[in-house]
Amino acid sequence: MKKIAILERTNFSGRQMQELKAHFIVDTFDNLSQEEANKIAPAYDVVIVNWLDPTPFLLKMKKGSLVALLSTGYGWITNLKEAHDKGVFVANIPGYSTEAVAEHLLALLLGITKNIFPTLNKQDNHSVGVELSGKTIGIIGLGNIGYRFAEICNFFGANVITYNRHQKNTPLAQDVSLDELLKKSDIICVSCSVNESSKNLINSKNIASIKKGAILIGSTWGIISEDALISGIEKGNIGAIAFDAALEANDEKIENLIGDKIYLTPHIAYNTEESEQRQLDICVENIISFINGNGKNIVN
Repeated sequence: MKKIAILERTNFSGRQMQELKAHFIVDTFDNLSQEEANKIAPAYDVVIVNWLDPTPFLLKMKKGSLVALLSTGYGWITNLKEAHDKGVFVANIPGYSTEAVAEHLLALLLGITKNIFPTLNKQDNHSVGVELSGKTIGIIGLGNIGYRFAEICNFFGANVITYNRHQKNTPLAQDVSLDELLKKSDIICVSCSVNESSKNLINSKNIASIKKGAILIGSTWGIISEDALISGIEKGNIGAIAFDAALEANDEKIENLIGDKIYLTPHIAYNTEESEQRQLDICVENIISFINGNGKNIVN
């Protein structure tokens, strides 16, 4: 019988575990270090990971094995193509947290526009809030999350424009160039994933194009370069920033702006009861379909 390893703590329900046990010998682990996971994973036909990086052990796994991610993103896996060529596969979980992240983006936006964050931080802030109705909101990346956020913004009466590598042609949002989006948007929402083509998309060359006092919100850190971020705030192009992302910068200037112009939540946008249930259901479905030869949500 094939073996599956759950390498990190999960909240699989009794029903979900029974589905897995009908097809596998299931071993569960908790609080493994990356080094321990690297040694354990190659012995299994399927491994389930969330925060652990499969890159170090991926090419050591046997042909026909599967790494089942508990995430949508997989950009940090640097040897994905080599593994796929070897016959080792990776499955992700697209779309499970769309509603959760879109609602979190709205919370970030309202936190700034209604002066909720400054008030909670007990800053001496006497400015008044603004309404979303009539504002131009530019969305960079109209994928599942961006599309849902566009629907929410339309409900509030905002004018929505969008920039994508390929035009979306949807009545929800007008397709524009990146430069036009930066110049026209009162609010810029970053909802695209970080990859080679999107990293530092907003940078020192185009930061000056941003409309004076614009608000930036997002669910992915890295789309705007840190130098551009500091420059934009210092020159007043950026009024405030709110992102759901753990800050990885070592720049003291950025650290000093947190709680003043920069507001961060620690990568929790996806974390709702409903999204967790969808996440685990899709993970089980990915695994069962893989061993049945159908291979759902395989990435390469």
